[in-house]
Amino acid sequence: MVILATTVSEKIAHMFDFEFVPQTFVSLLIMLIVLVFAIIIGIKIKHAEITDKPKGLILLGMMFYQMMENFTLSIMGYKYRGFTRVMMVICP
Repeated sequence: MVILATTVSEKIAHMFDFEFVPQTFVSLLIMLIVLVFAIIIGIKIKHAEITDKPKGLILLGMMFYQMMENFTLSIMGYKYRGFTRVMMVICP
């Protein structure tokens, strides 16, 4: 049986009724971990010396970018090389 909300405040209260399933929690947790690593790598790259060899997380970030760029080039070709960042978001 569906109960219809009659007032605006009841509609707003029922708008946020959702079931929190474990898959949602795991997905959010993974996205949070990836976001934290991306922020840390970004800060490290910002403060890194250009003349030094990449190491640690910077090297890991560069390897991931190169892997995704090669993946994008193999699928879409050199003309669409600019879509590498989009592919990094779609299929990490």
